[in-house]
Amino acid sequence: MTVKGPSRVQQLGEFLRARREALPAPPRSRARTPGLRREDIAALGTISVDYYTRLEQGRAASMPSPAVTDALADALELTAAGRAHLHRLTGRAAPEATQADSPAPGLRFLMDNLDDVPAQVVNDLGDVLAQNSAADRLFPWVVAEGLRRANVYEHWFCHRPVRAAFPADERDAYSAAQAGELRAAVTRRDLAGDPRGQQLVSALMDHSGEFQRAWDAQHVYDGRDKQIWTASNNGSALQAHVTVDVHTCQRLIAFEYSVTGDI
Repeated sequence: MTVKGPSRVQQLGEFLRARREALPAPPRSRARTPGLRREDIAALGTISVDYYTRLEQGRAASMPSPAVTDALADALELTAAGRAHLHRLTGRAAPEATQADSPAPGLRFLMDNLDDVPAQVVNDLGDVLAQNSAADRLFPWVVAEGLRRANVYEHWFCHRPVRAAFPADERDAYSAAQAGELRAAVTRRDLAGDPRGQQLVSALMDHSGEFQRAWDAQHVYDGRDKQIWTASNNGSALQAHVTVDVHTCQRLIAFEYSVTGDI
């Protein structure tokens, strides 16, 4: 079954609105809605209020120019990843890396030479493309599900015991990071005409309320920004060190751990 996600102009509108509403309202503002007003963003972006409103509502007849897109990114106080995402949504971003389904040779070589260090190669949609024998012992769920079928986003959002391994005060932040990384990947896939990203989002929406909340927040993270994350449970700890191949958007994740059970 083909899953068709929202059009790019709809995605642009949803993103603009969410990021505007996430900004703090000016002091003594009497606005009844959260964040800055559309008039504020339009003024900062040097465009008319009517045009900005149509952008947010997905009714604009044309996409903003690169200069206007940069001005909007400044007005919305976007991160570098958010700015790149905004340019992708307008369709004016430069061609990006291709997404391969086989492990990048350089990452495969590094993984195979890590000896007793558990390591995986994961693509931008979270599919585990390869892992070494040490990772097989640490992550038996990947062995059970099989390479390319095992998906780290599905495992995080759809399996409660996995999230229980993280400190409670860090779970929401990690969920936001996971959804934000996936959003960047799905947009890249959409621009390449690949529907698999939207199919994954649809499946996660159906099975995880936590994913839906994180996705609706419209955060965007670049997987290259994530260097190390840590999980702990009952005194055990797991650290993940991430290396990214910019040509394929694949990640090599090497794990430093002291754990008593499966993750």
